[in-house]
Amino acid sequence: MVPLAKRLAEGDWFTSRVSVCSLFAPIYEKVTDAGRKKELRDLYQLMCNDDTPMVRRAAASNIGKFASAMEKEHIASMILPLFRALTADDQDSVRLLAIENSAAIADLLSQDENSLHVLPIVRSSVEDRSWRVRFSIAKDFFPLSRAMGTQITESELLGCFSNLLQDAEAEVRAAAAKNLSGYISIIKNELFSSEILPLLSALSQDTAPNVRTAVSIACMELAPKLGEATSKSTLAPLLLLFLRDEVVDVRLNILKRMELLAQWMASFESVLLPAIADLARDLQWRVREAVILSIPALAGSLGSQYFQEHLLEIYVSAFTDMVGEVRLSATKILPQLLESLGSDYILQNVMPRLNQIFEKSVIYQERVNVLHALKQMAVEKVSSDLLNLMMTLAIRGAHDKIPNVRFVASMTLEQLCKLADASVVSAQVRPCLTELANDSDMDVKYYSSIALDAVQG
Repeated sequence: MVPLAKRLAEGDWFTSRVSVCSLFAPIYEKVTDAGRKKELRDLYQLMCNDDTPMVRRAAASNIGKFASAMEKEHIASMILPLFRALTADDQDSVRLLAIENSAAIADLLSQDENSLHVLPIVRSSVEDRSWRVRFSIAKDFFPLSRAMGTQITESELLGCFSNLLQDAEAEVRAAAAKNLSGYISIIKNELFSSEILPLLSALSQDTAPNVRTAVSIACMELAPKLGEATSKSTLAPLLLLFLRDEVVDVRLNILKRMELLAQWMASFESVLLPAIADLARDLQWRVREAVILSIPALAGSLGSQYFQEHLLEIYVSAFTDMVGEVRLSATKILPQLLESLGSDYILQNVMPRLNQIFEKSVIYQERVNVLHALKQMAVEKVSSDLLNLMMTLAIRGAHDKIPNVRFVASMTLEQLCKLADASVVSAQVRPCLTELANDSDMDVKYYSSIALDAVQG
């Protein structure tokens, strides 16, 4: 393999020299002869100093992997000078690829070595004239800081991170913001609160949508780590801004991560819940769907009384939403609601509403959706009273005038029978499925026959 690497490295065309750069690390790991290893190191050094930027880019991209495969004594004597040269290359495309390997190289060095060799490079890259280089270091700033260690991070890198969060280029700010939730785990909470938290207010109102999108995710991930008091005083106003943001993805980022706030939802209720209720009527169906999918977390933390007063209407309205995905999402969360609210609550408060929707539905898709909801509730924790009511509604669906409703009803009955008493199955379900198995519609006949076989088996 070494002769192959040598032929590629000495090729006239830059393409062969580019190709060999990704081979140095795996070949070096397999070679045992010291002379061969030196030959590979010399060839790699040539690639790092190649006249063609494309070759230097390939060498820069692989410097971390090659360093990991190399003996420790050669990292200080060879890799660090090359790394320093590549991060100072006149081509920003070379610099940004080299700087991506900072964390990998820092992992191989001691704290003193990092302070002496890597830290100056990081400082320089954070202030690089090219925003692409600053972006390159910003996107991996948390792994880099973790590799450098807490002491260097708190004394030196925290200031660099703060600068990246306030960079003039939006792409850099967004990339840095993605490291926020990780950063709190490597520095003291009070330091994070004093140096980083004050920056979030400006970032949450950034003119660039991608920055607000990144910060909205970070704020939700930070909440459990900051604690209830800090989250309520600092993050709650920002989360409210995000819920009312004009960009759909920003609103979705909060709604999709509502479970992260579940343990403290009682503290956030007065601030966030009115905004969430407004979003249940949002013009974007993805936002309405996200509101529905957030309901189990809210119900689990706030209880059945709050659900009854504030969330039940929002939830039930999803069953008649004009978009099928929203209606389907309402059925998917029923097992979670059954778990948190209990069978008795579902029996007394949700089932009557589903019955009402089934009876008054103008379009058959709403009736189909109610049957899907019954199928979702076919779980072991369902009470016998609730199961009987579900069975009655499913049998009613089996006699619907629309074939699609009838065959979905047959599939629902198949699931419900797994939990029902044999007497109920024999007296009510089998005669119903037998009738459907002779239906004039081929699809109804097919699915009913499958259900009947399952029930009889």
